[in-house]
Amino acid sequence: MKSFLLSIGLIFSLILQLFLLQSWQAEVIVPNVVLAFIIVASLYTKTEQLLWMSLIAGMFCDIYSSSDFGFYIGFYLLVGILAKYLLKFGEVEYSWWRPLLFLAFMSAAQVLAVSAGIFSSMTFWSVTRVITTYVTYTVAVGLIWYLVIYQADEFIKRLTITKAIR
Repeated sequence: MKSFLLSIGLIFSLILQLFLLQSWQAEVIVPNVVLAFIIVASLYTKTEQLLWMSLIAGMFCDIYSSSDFGFYIGFYLLVGILAKYLLKFGEVEYSWWRPLLFLAFMSAAQVLAVSAGIFSSMTFWSVTRVITTYVTYTVAVGLIWYLVIYQADEFIKRLTITKAIR
């Protein structure tokens, strides 16, 4: 996969997460577009490039968040390392459900770590509803990223084959 297209995807997901979706945060649960992108991009990029993308995404998310600085850098680096080695270990063909299952697990872990103080004052059913909604939205965004990146990868493969034939 071309690193240029993955860089454009990272910039797009950062702009979407930090600037456009941030204004909806008070009214609606907002999915983590950057987390979804990093997990899906781990299927199509090298480890070094994925770690750089995770570092940049974490730094921007830390700058624009109200939590402690360094949380998102560490979290996205951990997600990048785990995704790279858990999702591609021994695989030749990419399966669509494994990245989405990993995304559901990591988004649930992230919302629990970030919102533990808020959840202490809520009922169990309210917490369950918030976590379920957040994970569902994030996995839906991950599915969209998977489809977009998969189609772009197939298109680039066809272009490469067409150039090789000529």
